[in-house]
Amino acid sequence: MPAVYEPYRPQNELQAIVPGIWTAEGPAVGYQTAGVNLPCPTRMTVLDMGGGNLLLHSPIAFDAALANAIAETGKVAAIAAPNSFHYLGVTPWAEHFADAAVYAPAKRPKAAKLPERTIALIDGRLSTNVEIVIADGGAWMEAAFFHRPSKTLVLTDLVQNFETSRVNSWLARVMLRIGGAASNPPKASIDMRLGPILGGQTKQLRQSFDEIIALGADRVLIAHGPHPEGDVTTLLKHSFSWA
Repeated sequence: MPAVYEPYRPQNELQAIVPGIWTAEGPAVGYQTAGVNLPCPTRMTVLDMGGGNLLLHSPIAFDAALANAIAETGKVAAIAAPNSFHYLGVTPWAEHFADAAVYAPAKRPKAAKLPERTIALIDGRLSTNVEIVIADGGAWMEAAFFHRPSKTLVLTDLVQNFETSRVNSWLARVMLRIGGAASNPPKASIDMRLGPILGGQTKQLRQSFDEIIALGADRVLIAHGPHPEGDVTTLLKHSFSWA
């Protein structure tokens, strides 16, 4: 029986987090690690960019009813693949919201067939409400998004919090623990950490991590697993300690 991750519910529905921030849970996708197919839950975050404009962060599989609900909330002005791995849902959403700007990291695999209008993410202010810090891990990049009005930090794979109790396969549970995706405190998985460590990118990553911590977020939202709770500065110092 294939490994399955018990989904977070409700699926494909906007859930208000704080004013100007919503999330929507999507179906799990599979990814290969050491020959084992691991189930990975997906989550999209919707950010109010200011002026009634919305940003779709890490789009989940396209759902027409969800798209209509988002359109009723505001104008979708931007769609972002926030790191080198989270690009699968971008193109269908970009086709539906054809006037939206599309953003992705400069480093992404050739398999990421994104729209021609895709713009590379860079450090700095993306809009009135949204600021970006780029973490460059050598073989990968991730953009940390900071929603300034709510002091909310949105991360993707830099902090992973998989719940192995939701996985039906004992082998997948073991692999998630060994791979660091279910570590405590939550961190990036070991495959993300090893590349920068072996490639000598930890110094530049450390600087980016310090910039992320200095944003002074009150909360952290992530793509995989329950959102971390507690003091954000303490959490991030633990989560980024590997660099």
